[in-house]
Amino acid sequence: MNYDKEMYKIIEKEGNNIPKVLLHSCCAPCSSHVIDTLTPYFDITILYYNPNIEPYDEYLKRKEEEIKFIKEYNNINKLDIIDCDYDNDKYKEIAKGLEGLSEGGERCFKCYELRMRYTALKAKELNYDYFATTLTVSPYKNSSKLNEIGGLLEKEIGIKYLYSDFKKNNGYKHSIELSKKYNLYRQDYCGCIYSKREHDLKLKLIKKYKVLYEDIKIGTYNIYEEYVEYKVDNKGIKKLNDKGYDLLPMISKDFKGRSFPFFDNRIKNCLRFPDKKISYQTDSIELIEIK
Repeated sequence: MNYDKEMYKIIEKEGNNIPKVLLHSCCAPCSSHVIDTLTPYFDITILYYNPNIEPYDEYLKRKEEEIKFIKEYNNINKLDIIDCDYDNDKYKEIAKGLEGLSEGGERCFKCYELRMRYTALKAKELNYDYFATTLTVSPYKNSSKLNEIGGLLEKEIGIKYLYSDFKKNNGYKHSIELSKKYNLYRQDYCGCIYSKREHDLKLKLIKKYKVLYEDIKIGTYNIYEEYVEYKVDNKGIKKLNDKGYDLLPMISKDFKGRSFPFFDNRIKNCLRFPDKKISYQTDSIELIEIK
């Protein structure tokens, strides 16, 4: 289903009405494009409910950026914000037993549901016409799952859900442009302590092995033509078999100045970089040779 088209069908049905939407926002940068898209059609109230974000200082920093953006943005229709309690214990409860999963899996789906359920209930309580979320603007979030959850909550709670896929029409790129325009803080990890650990591991791998890859995740990776397997977990990286070259000498000695990124198992063929400096773009993952 094209959720972006579904959203505009809903907007078209409203005609000249200006309905009220309670919009869950994960952060100011993501909300920037979403607000810019919806403000001609809706009175928008941002609901800042993100109990997953850690540490607490990070939570406050992101909230302050949201408030700053709302104050500075030149909205068309009404725009305000509801601040919520920091409910980190509730997030830890739903994440229990799923702590070791990579970002983008079942733990994230439960986190989506936690925040969207709260938004739907609050929208019902406060007599909003719709509830929605900014999460679909991110290329790192599962839009199909988010919209599935939204549709189920609509039926269960009795409040209309605004289907969306805000990353369409270069939405994510536009959010980056707006973030620069309004000088917004753009965080480098999703929010939870588990995504932060995964991010920190990625940085460690990049530093140690001179690898630049936007989407290193916990899992098994193949490298170069020999398809050497490496296991990445919260403790670091280890080789699973003895075929082919070892990673460190390949990067730092045998191929002076040439870098070979990790690939997850969605990508069937590894790329071989020439000696000259190049960059390669695929699926929004940028791979750049390190000199």
